[in-house]
Amino acid sequence: MEIYDPASDTWRVGPDMRFPRAGFAAAVAGDRLYVAGGELLSVFPEQVVTTVAMFDFAANRWVETFDLSDGHGLYGVSGAGVGEVFYLVGGSRQPGVVDPQGTVWAYRP
Repeated sequence: MEIYDPASDTWRVGPDMRFPRAGFAAAVAGDRLYVAGGELLSVFPEQVVTTVAMFDFAANRWVETFDLSDGHGLYGVSGAGVGEVFYLVGGSRQPGVVDPQGTVWAYRP
């Protein structure tokens, strides 16, 4: 991961996530970056991720914060950060399968 500092107009290398993902939602909420759902790239067949990872810029580290509310991962989910709240909308329970979830989740640290 590379982190941009607009105040100094510089980039720095940050720590990698615990495992690579695709099809995830990501957004900054407050002073943290959240990455939710997606699929693991290191296994076949693809496995949907059930955790939300949080990057704490001040501590310069990733933390697996919580499971998605129903214990199922979400692939192709959308995310947005509003103030300190991280929102997740939609998604599917399987990669490549249209299984729209009409739920909105809100996570507050």
